[in-house]
Amino acid sequence: MKLTELEDIYKQKGFCKDGGILLLKPHDALALIDDACAEGFSVYGVDGFFRIGERGIQPTQDHSHSYEYSAYGNNQPLFVAELKAFITARIGQDVWFEVIMLDERDSS
Repeated sequence: MKLTELEDIYKQKGFCKDGGILLLKPHDALALIDDACAEGFSVYGVDGFFRIGERGIQPTQDHSHSYEYSAYGNNQPLFVAELKAFITARIGQDVWFEVIMLDERDSS
């Protein structure tokens, strides 16, 4: 499976801003992370957003998390566990997430 194919599956569950940024509620972001890991994609973090009206979004650094700021950034399984705990702590809040992923399977 290609990364774009996986993202296409989740587009129906989320909010796609102008055809680019795919935003998901916490439960769907967690499911996408699980599916991405199962497919062998690298997960680099999440960017958090608030929805404003029908089409607007506002980024929020308080609800964003990246491997660059993690003690586990070089260990994908530990970082993913940390990231999932970060997202889980925000369930019930009005936060949407963009999951940052990359297909590095054939990066040689």
